[in-house]
Amino acid sequence: MQILVIWRVKPEVDIKKELLPLMEAEEHYAWADYMRGRLRQFFLTEIPGLVVMILEYPSLEEAKKSYDELPILKEGLMAPEFHELRPFQSWEYLFKEEHKMKNRK
Repeated sequence: MQILVIWRVKPEVDIKKELLPLMEAEEHYAWADYMRGRLRQFFLTEIPGLVVMILEYPSLEEAKKSYDELPILKEGLMAPEFHELRPFQSWEYLFKEEHKMKNRK
């Protein structure tokens, strides 16, 4: 199962003073998860303190549990959002007879 994780540094956190000292441990964990085939994609955004990951885990619960031990979470510095990614199903609407494109000249 693919899982989208949106990591946000909490507004009251000083990134340089509180978060950066923990980054080496965080990066080691991310690298290990990548090498296990669990971390598929990892992106920074234009917003400082906002990071997005795509994970591959058997379940949403297992993904959440595996990241529980990160120092940034134990210290309460970031708030992650975990979302199960599912196939987009609205396209089937296009294939109903009344919505098919008619041949054009």
